[in-house]
Amino acid sequence: MLIKLARLIMILVFTVSMLSSPVYAGKASHLSIGFIGNNKVAYVTINDNNVITIKAEKNVSPLEKTKKIAENLNKLLYNKQLRADKILPAIRGNNFIVRSGDNTLFTVDKNLAKSANGSPANVAIKWANSIRVALGARPLGYQVSRSLAVRADRNSQYGYASWYGPGFQGRPTSSGEAYDMNKFTAAHRTFPLGTPLLVTNMSTGRSVMVRVNDRGPYADTAHRVIDLSGAAFRSIASLNSGVIKIKIDVIK
Repeated sequence: MLIKLARLIMILVFTVSMLSSPVYAGKASHLSIGFIGNNKVAYVTINDNNVITIKAEKNVSPLEKTKKIAENLNKLLYNKQLRADKILPAIRGNNFIVRSGDNTLFTVDKNLAKSANGSPANVAIKWANSIRVALGARPLGYQVSRSLAVRADRNSQYGYASWYGPGFQGRPTSSGEAYDMNKFTAAHRTFPLGTPLLVTNMSTGRSVMVRVNDRGPYADTAHRVIDLSGAAFRSIASLNSGVIKIKIDVIK
């Protein structure tokens, strides 16, 4: 009887009952994905709406977990691969995960699930649906599949960021391409041209993915470590802020 029940549960879990879902496309420039909170509770946000809540639990750091999730979402957004209909709960090994295509966004182990007052399976499904809805798709029923994870390596740098805009519009950058303040690019003194970076506003937790295509900054070099395009800066802070404290993660 127990064996039959277990088989029935597995069949239910692996049965697809997805509703028709729109593809998230064309609105990426309007998305703001970040994280905010403290050591007790933190949130992943999409356009300032909390989509995932993580509370402190054994071996669970809310800020660390939410930061990693926001980073992975921003990486897909930057690469134009963030599709609402591709956000799915899945199984990798013995763990429940939430993935986008072949990209693992995060793993839901027992400790993380406990912080959300649920089982790993239910939390993975709940959070996957929260992200889908925030991106414009309908929630789905129980769909779990096997998937491989792709890890991102990171190095971090702290400092201050500013932005450069109309006065530089159309001028050649160090990469040779014309500067466009409406694209998500940045100037950095040492990172190789073409390097993708995740820049996080330390005051708000908002993050933006940019590509290094220029050299700088050359003003206030003791504090400023990066100059963002107007569009990139505006996605994590008001342009009137001028200079903000940031953290840079290098995505490889």
